[in-house]
Amino acid sequence: MILVPAKLFRQTFLFVVFVAMTITVFAQKDVTIKLKSNQILVIGETMTMSKNDTIIVVPKGTDYQIYDSKYVLSDGFYDSIYSRAQRRRLTKELYNLLITNRPPQNGIKNKEPIESEDFFDGFEGKTITSIKYKPVELFGGSVRDTTLVATSNLGKFTNRLHQETRRDVIFKHLLFDIGDALDAYALADTERIIRSLSYIEDARIYVRLNPEDLNTVEVTIVAKDRFPWSVNFAYDNNGTTRVGFTNQNILGSGNEASVGYLRNQNEVPQQGYDASYTMRSIDDTFIDGTVYVSDSFNGRT
Repeated sequence: MILVPAKLFRQTFLFVVFVAMTITVFAQKDVTIKLKSNQILVIGETMTMSKNDTIIVVPKGTDYQIYDSKYVLSDGFYDSIYSRAQRRRLTKELYNLLITNRPPQNGIKNKEPIESEDFFDGFEGKTITSIKYKPVELFGGSVRDTTLVATSNLGKFTNRLHQETRRDVIFKHLLFDIGDALDAYALADTERIIRSLSYIEDARIYVRLNPEDLNTVEVTIVAKDRFPWSVNFAYDNNGTTRVGFTNQNILGSGNEASVGYLRNQNEVPQQGYDASYTMRSIDDTFIDGTVYVSDSFNGRT
């Protein structure tokens, strides 16, 4: 039997532990990604577009892709806001408060405009193999960075109550489908149409190369809803007052409902109500239909 001195045993044990911890640390070492200004980082279902050069740390082994993006708010964009804001004192003060990227004070230079279809030119002709929809949070969310979420308790509470626009509602407006050869104009027009919807605040379409087949692409539509509720107040020359509530995106359907209370002291009866319901994009078309009912001093309709 061989006896090992206690001191040597402790030193050997500590050395083995140190080596094991070192191997573990290196095995779990994070990966540092250097994201340049206006590049897009795609990790799984999330997209992040950096306005400035950024360093992002992700766990080792994370599958990610980086694309150059032309989604840039050029100086011409801010120049346009600047020139309009200077017309009134109130808008001028709001501009100084809210806008940090400002044109130089010694003059405004016109910039060459970027066509919206240019964003997708690099993928022209490639086959679309999948179309995904990713809504971002009503408060705190951003179509530029799908990882952003609400941080305030009020924002979190409101997001839980809000019903996001449904996938089938957004897909009604697509001008392309799975299996199509990517058409830059079709994607640009689709993005414009979705962004113009009254219940959508902003929208972006991202295209990702399929790493297993570089002749195919995956399309992701990212959209942010507009706050659906509004309060309406109106008063006409006949003495009629109307107070109403409108929800322009009922349960994420894209349909609008409105109810109102009417009152006129010069009429009999003095009060009444009206209501309306608007169905948008009936049968996957661009046709809307509205049903209106009223019971007041003006009669029933």
